[in-house]
Amino acid sequence: MDRGVRRLLLALGGLGLLGLALVGARAAALASLGGALRANRCTWTGTAHSLVEPAWTGVSCPGVDLDEVRLLPLVGTARLRGGSLDLEVVGPELLRRRAGAGEAAGEAAAGAEASPSDRLRRLLQRVEVEDLDLRWGETLVAEALAGTAWPVLDLSGPGTRVGPDGDGLEARLQRPLDLGPLSGEAELAARATPDGALTVTISGAAWTLRHDLVGPRPLGPFAASLGPLDVDLDGGSAAGEFELLGLIGTLQARVGGGAEALVVDLSLPAQPLAALYGEPAVQALVPEARGAEVAGTVAFTGRLAGPPWRLTGEPRVAGLSAEGVVPQVETLRRGGITWRTEGADGSVQVRRAGPGARGWTRPAEAMTVARAFMAAEDRRFLQHGGVDDYALGEALQAMAADLEAGGEVRVRGASTLSQQLAKNLFLDGERTLTRKLRELLYALELERALGKDRILELYLNVVELGPDIYGVSAAADAYFLKRPAALTAKEAAFLAVLLPSPRRGHAQWYLPGRVPEGRIAAVLEGMVEIGALSPEQAAREAARELRFVPPGD
Repeated sequence: MDRGVRRLLLALGGLGLLGLALVGARAAALASLGGALRANRCTWTGTAHSLVEPAWTGVSCPGVDLDEVRLLPLVGTARLRGGSLDLEVVGPELLRRRAGAGEAAGEAAAGAEASPSDRLRRLLQRVEVEDLDLRWGETLVAEALAGTAWPVLDLSGPGTRVGPDGDGLEARLQRPLDLGPLSGEAELAARATPDGALTVTISGAAWTLRHDLVGPRPLGPFAASLGPLDVDLDGGSAAGEFELLGLIGTLQARVGGGAEALVVDLSLPAQPLAALYGEPAVQALVPEARGAEVAGTVAFTGRLAGPPWRLTGEPRVAGLSAEGVVPQVETLRRGGITWRTEGADGSVQVRRAGPGARGWTRPAEAMTVARAFMAAEDRRFLQHGGVDDYALGEALQAMAADLEAGGEVRVRGASTLSQQLAKNLFLDGERTLTRKLRELLYALELERALGKDRILELYLNVVELGPDIYGVSAAADAYFLKRPAALTAKEAAFLAVLLPSPRRGHAQWYLPGRVPEGRIAAVLEGMVEIGALSPEQAAREAARELRFVPPGD
């Protein structure tokens, strides 16, 4: 046979064998990928099978939507193009499969028939990804990812990179987050190692908090970070650090703890209060902090559990003081005072009072009233330095009750008499965290500069006790036609009952002639606790008839 003809026949035979290989590879690919798709509850809208590259279009599986899945069987490559993957759906499924991997391996070793997915994995040497989005429900996590998913996971896209890091796998994601009142540019970094260790960090340098609790102006931009957190996926727990507004603490979280889906234990060891007031975001809302010298420490331990959400905690303060906050502090030490009040019609009035002026009352002339005020509002007035951590704890419990009830969380009291005086002299009446931060600075300097007797004297003369009724002298006259020194303990207790909301109390009790006996009894019991009355005296006062001056026309 001619050598040329023999070569031609060999070439034709080779082509025939190649064609058979292509047909065989294509058939195997069709069977493997089609079976794997069906096994994973996937559907598709069409196919585009060429001789060597079978493809499925419009593929939809639980949590996964792809524009196209294409196989190159001769080079053992699958290409996934376009679409999205929902981590909220796929993540738990991957963990479930991971937990069952040992059992599946045992079945394979025992000679169990290979599944369609197993046959597909044997066929593939590489999986390539192009233009894939990651979502968590309706939230876009990462977009336009490209790279390889197998045998090495190495994907990247705008602000996102997932790939090898030494002997582990690292993921970095940077994108804007909008979590209702909290928004900002967040960076998430996670690292997993072959031994199962997972470390996660979430940080951001430009967070903004917008909420009525904060005040009319948002808090921010400020830096905050969570982590590094050591995450135990099998145990459902995480532990690590957090940093917020200059304060650094630790947290421990766990899921599936009995009736609560999530339990987070927080610990903030003693930190300088100056760190909080030194934050630029805080100083933007609290201008008094810019020139203040702040000393002392704050600490907190607490737990958040739910849902339904419950918050418990214990705040602690030590050695707090401030300087450089109160204007004209020397005048306040011994001279007269000027402050602004708001009328029922919203108009602002300037008021002045001082020693020697009509109605000015010294503590010795109104001691029964002063003790009733302490019993109702600030039982540790003589012991604390302007802020009472016990009262802070009670306010936290009240706010936690709002949270647990599912209603609006309101900024609660916890205000000492020193803080209330600061509010009356320098601030407006809004109930926000911003005002509380300002109020605290003023109260700390009032305590340092004036002392308890002078604070009590000023408070007795500026406190509001009804519409256009300021000071205990005006109140004693308006309600009982008496001087402060002549008031009975029950009459003083009634004035104390008015303190949280004097105008409402005036309309609710005084005008209709209704006596809030239960509230008055609670103040009298408080006076027993601070040593102002004996139990027998409190009982006699509670039984005494309370008579108001008839309201005028």
